[in-house]
Amino acid sequence: MKKEALLYDKLRRGEVKCNICQRRCIIPEGKKGWCFSRVNEGGILYTIIFGEVASLSINPIEKKPVFHFYPGSKWLSLGSWGCNFRCPGCQNWEIAHWKGRGLEKSYYLSPEDQV
Repeated sequence: MKKEALLYDKLRRGEVKCNICQRRCIIPEGKKGWCFSRVNEGGILYTIIFGEVASLSINPIEKKPVFHFYPGSKWLSLGSWGCNFRCPGCQNWEIAHWKGRGLEKSYYLSPEDQV
């Protein structure tokens, strides 16, 4: 779902500055930010992944990189598209670095329903 983004500044010549992460992308009109999840349309920054769930599962904590936290418990994993990091050994590379492709494979779940 496309929605006007939070945390951005309007700049001159229709550019916007995204303030959601440490990269502080300067995004020209019609272009996406580094994470590919925000787009500048007409000098307004939009998130194109609002409420879009790319992955949802319940797994044993031991499957996660925090396996010493409450051993034997379950972990709810809920994720969307895009990421501002490039971690070596990323477990979610396909959805974290989606380059704007695959959104049709997700489904909408409102933030209220997510919690």
